[in-house]
Amino acid sequence: MQVVEFAKKVFFDEGKKFEKIYAVFDRDDHLKFHEAVDLARSLDGKLRTDEKGRVAFFALPSIPCFELWFLLHYREVNHDLHRTRVMQELKRFLPAYEKGQLGHFAITREALPTAYRNAELLAREKERQGRDFPSTDVPVLVRLLTTIRE
Repeated sequence: MQVVEFAKKVFFDEGKKFEKIYAVFDRDDHLKFHEAVDLARSLDGKLRTDEKGRVAFFALPSIPCFELWFLLHYREVNHDLHRTRVMQELKRFLPAYEKGQLGHFAITREALPTAYRNAELLAREKERQGRDFPSTDVPVLVRLLTTIRE
């Protein structure tokens, strides 16, 4: 909830100039996870820019945690994993990984095609199972940012 509320606050603080807002957050063990997703969805198209344009508001959750996105650069995930297990697995590939540390995009960039494919496989499995199976919507934002940059 804090991430979604913060994103909304920044929109107003920065003069309502954003056309798209992306709230990236983990499932972890947050009790209000589903409320945060619902709040982001409820804000989609409801906020207006200073020019009165509709603002797209996206929730980009990772279940169980953001680090799943990095793990998908190296291997498929086809079963439930707790966030501590995701970190253990990730450290096999990125031994120096620490939350909040910079530079991971540069290290993992060459493996983006693998990560995209593995994330898509997870998304299909999540849909098939109809539950919060491990997944990440981070590729949506990464594709956008790499397209803008290139």
